[in-house]
Amino acid sequence: MLSRVIAFRDAMGLEAAPFHAAPLTHATSGPGWPGSPIGSPAAELRLQELAAECARVTAENKALLSRATGLEQEVEGVRKQAFDAGIQQGEQRAHRELVPIVEKMKQAISDTIGARSTLRASAEKDVVQLAVQIAKRILHRELATDPNALSALAKVVFDRMTRSEGYTLTLHPRFLEAVQASLTGNSGSRVRIEPDPGCAPGTFIVRSEEGTIDASVEAQLDEIARGLADRLAEG
Repeated sequence: MLSRVIAFRDAMGLEAAPFHAAPLTHATSGPGWPGSPIGSPAAELRLQELAAECARVTAENKALLSRATGLEQEVEGVRKQAFDAGIQQGEQRAHRELVPIVEKMKQAISDTIGARSTLRASAEKDVVQLAVQIAKRILHRELATDPNALSALAKVVFDRMTRSEGYTLTLHPRFLEAVQASLTGNSGSRVRIEPDPGCAPGTFIVRSEEGTIDASVEAQLDEIARGLADRLAEG
């Protein structure tokens, strides 16, 4: 509304300059001095009164315009405060509404990370078990076709066992001759082999006064699997 007032002010030329009386040759009307010559005291007095009235009106116009400008600035300030307050309230409301959503997203991300870790650990265990099963199948196939499959194992085991005076070795009869041939010298003289047709083809159990060592293929693969599982649990 004040903008329209100011526009009206500008259109009407209210920012008028102080009144300047135009030169007169004769006063033709006016109370108290009809037909008075310009130079008469009555005419001069009337001109002074008119000049004073114009000055008063001009001053009042300026005061009104100043007041209108001040009111417009006040309204603009109030409007800006209301606008800023509305923005702040909107931001606060949006923040309040977003907080639970953000928390849910954080929880979902945390659950996803946890599930991924669990799935990865489970997958790693499955991979280890699968690898061990594949190794067992390969070794069992080799044991089934190659009688010399345990010869290298026998040589390594008995070369490392030097404290005891004698050992008893239990294995499948299929590997008896090959293992006997691999045990030469001092190792062969200290080992007594007991073939057992009831044991698995990869069985290799050594007994002595110091205890029993199960160096069977199956036992070694199980030990490898346990070691890998422990590594995964630590990592």
